[in-house]
Amino acid sequence: MDWHSLTTRLAEGSPGTEPRAWWVAVLAGLALAAVGEVALRLLFGALGRLARRTATRYDDHLIAGIRIPARALLVLLAVHLATSLAGHVRATAALIVLEWLLATFIVVESAETLFVDLMLGERMKVRVPPLLRQIAVGIVYAGAALAVLGHVFGVDVTPLLATTSVVSLVLGLALQQPLSNLFAGLLLHFDRPFVEGDWLLVGDREGQVVHIGWRSTRLRTFSDDFVVLPNNTLQSAEVQNFSAPSRITARNLDLPVPYRVAPEQVEAWALEELRSVPMVLPEPCPLVWLVRFEPACQRYVVKFWIEDFRFHDTIESDVLKALWRRFSREGVPLLQESAIRIAQAPAPVHEAVTIPEPVEVEGGPGGEVIRAR
Repeated sequence: MDWHSLTTRLAEGSPGTEPRAWWVAVLAGLALAAVGEVALRLLFGALGRLARRTATRYDDHLIAGIRIPARALLVLLAVHLATSLAGHVRATAALIVLEWLLATFIVVESAETLFVDLMLGERMKVRVPPLLRQIAVGIVYAGAALAVLGHVFGVDVTPLLATTSVVSLVLGLALQQPLSNLFAGLLLHFDRPFVEGDWLLVGDREGQVVHIGWRSTRLRTFSDDFVVLPNNTLQSAEVQNFSAPSRITARNLDLPVPYRVAPEQVEAWALEELRSVPMVLPEPCPLVWLVRFEPACQRYVVKFWIEDFRFHDTIESDVLKALWRRFSREGVPLLQESAIRIAQAPAPVHEAVTIPEPVEVEGGPGGEVIRAR
């Protein structure tokens, strides 16, 4: 049984009776107002104590913003009860409309502050576009208007709902790509595979995240250019995050060395030079290992850790220069890749030339036999 049916039954009383006397209606309205005021004082007192424990000001603004509408709604409910008991049906219908509007306002303000401002804005650092907020608020108020038309005035809202469904379908088809980016951005904000400041590799695009929007994500490359990637691309692509789970990341370099140097000596020289490069972290310890033997060289991998991916090109250059200087001092120049490729190329294969056997043919000038090839 809804509120309108309940108040109508209270007003009509038992079958065959008249509406309640005016003093009964007034007393019932005053009693409801008094009980509701006590409940609101207790509620807002508890909410105020909770708000004082938090550092944000959004909850304080929410309490201050809904305090007056809540009391206005209480007054309307008390008047609603009184007019219903007194039998004023038209006044009751008008009050129901105002109650719906106030209740919708309180719900929208509370949801917008708690979900958008506190959860998304404060905790997840997500800025919701104003247009999206306005659309969501408009949908809620439209739903409240349809509820008022259907339950209070008895209007059949089925044609309106059908029209709304058709319009929504047309808009959904027309905005399929923007909506795909929008929902992909929503998933990225909740999943948080990366945040602003992280260094990413997406396909062949490498850069630092400078902005995460609802439609796209912006990267700044090493050449100080912006790359704008649609969110649905990021949602379906393989993304390598060099800044997660921590800012420390490992780098690997190839090291081709001639065979005349023992592997233990190569590892000792390389580790000593790695420890001398300033921006190479001492912990985790650098590593050097032999990966395979090739026709022209023995190939090693040098692995070390850095703290800031922004400088990985500079650090790798410093490591290579340190290795080159050390191996040159030891009289073991590092091999070039071009020389390795030439040494590994197979020798050319020469096809054998077959000389045909001589063939004897009769029919010379004197009838002799001629040997021809």
